[in-house]
Amino acid sequence: MGFQTTDDAQDAFPTDPSEWLDTDNDGTGNKADTDDDGDGMPDGWEVQYSLSPLVKDASGDKDGDGYTNLQEYEAGTVPTNRRSKPGPKVIPWLPLLLFD
Repeated sequence: MGFQTTDDAQDAFPTDPSEWLDTDNDGTGNKADTDDDGDGMPDGWEVQYSLSPLVKDASGDKDGDGYTNLQEYEAGTVPTNRRSKPGPKVIPWLPLLLFD
């Protein structure tokens, strides 16, 4: 047992002993980065719904409901439940124009 060491040539942060990997190459190490794969969905949310925080899977459709994983994240719906779908975008001022 012990600490994992990474050769400086392979270390994205050779001067920072707490960071060594930057999966999405955004300049923020995976320990500090909340979206390690840079797909627009936070790692914690991806793990919660059995998506991969290290694979760009935003365009996937885990539950096969016709909405991408990213659309489900943005809408606050569940990407593993076919019945949980993003609803139509509502324009709050539209009824005021139609019924005025």
